[in-house]
Amino acid sequence: MSDIAILKEMFKANILEKLENRQEGTHEVYSVKLKEPKDDYFIIIDRMSNDNEVIIINPEAFKAPTLLFNGNKYECKRSDFVIVDEKQKVILYIEMKRTKGSKKDVVAQLRGAK
Repeated sequence: MSDIAILKEMFKANILEKLENRQEGTHEVYSVKLKEPKDDYFIIIDRMSNDNEVIIINPEAFKAPTLLFNGNKYECKRSDFVIVDEKQKVILYIEMKRTKGSKKDVVAQLRGAK
């Protein structure tokens, strides 16, 4: 069993984003639609690894760990989405902003996510 499959069993389904797939010729193509519900907008990431090789986490679906951490070193901040791709050996932290936010706030969210 892959590490991604183990993670998917461990996490509750409501914090995971689902991949969509479609046929392009003889190949299956995977994508995900990441939505920012507060501001009602989204992005689509296309041509991702397949469902057995990637997990997409929505940290905003659960509470920040303020009971565990003090929060003075960004440890309670979170990005909007985390994509772990086992095939590509990459972890992506995605912070979506519709309007220009302060650089300090965005950096804090990405540091906290890391």
